[in-house]
Amino acid sequence: KVLYTYEVMLDIMTLHIKVSDLIFRALLFLDQYDCETVGDPQTAVSHLGDVVIFVQHTTARFHLEGELYTSENRTLSSTFLKSTDTAYANDSLSHEDTQAFSVWFKALFDSGSEGIEDSILRSTQPKVLLKISATLFLQAITFHMVQKIDKDTLTNGV
Repeated sequence: KVLYTYEVMLDIMTLHIKVSDLIFRALLFLDQYDCETVGDPQTAVSHLGDVVIFVQHTTARFHLEGELYTSENRTLSSTFLKSTDTAYANDSLSHEDTQAFSVWFKALFDSGSEGIEDSILRSTQPKVLLKISATLFLQAITFHMVQKIDKDTLTNGV
């Protein structure tokens, strides 16, 4: 969080480590992250968000156009971070994405829901959650417009 909040900190880091290596390490962390092994998934997800924001901020700040980052004979793509604002048609989502979408939609926008349970956080890979998030909000807004969910439910879910 410090690296995207205080630009001077990132500047100091880049004196010693290439920006592309920092991005690679952050992408590797996101790629290998196992939600099932953390003690407190609620806190872990907020930290994951910091890593995502760091990568997005840093690639924008340094005008990094490349989507592939290579280190240690491994290449990782940042493409998934450039489409987090894309809302997908339900029939274009994979089976895994569709299942995650249904579980998350119920947890966020069902008035009878207890909220986001740790098991939901543990079972959803970060890339999947990033992919479906805009679609979740679009679907909720659409449901509110056709009066399938009320304003309070929409607001609480968001």
